Amino acid sequence: MKITILKPSDKNALLAFEYQNKVWFEQEVGPRPESFHQLSATEKHISSLLKQHREGKYLPLIVKNSSNNIIARVNISEIDKEKGCADIGYRVAKD
Repeated sequence: MKITILKPSDKNALLAFEYQNKVWFEQEVGPRPESFHQLSATEKHISSLLKQHREGKYLPLIVKNSSNNIIARVNISEIDKEKGCADIGYRVAKD
């Protein structure tokens, strides 16, 4: 396994991960809008996360297996460097 920062080139793999696990994720969290499961929306999503990352507000991570498939996401948000705290959210593939 390897953990890396999400990159624009991960768009197809991220879309596949989100779509393949849609029903699984929705058992625990509210559904994303159907438009989210389109490549253009995924590109915008990644762009937004990376903008927040450049601003020091967000750390969008993906976890890949040995076959280089995304098996999880980890998002560190609400980063407060002064207090040394942040929120952590994650999504793990059903398999």
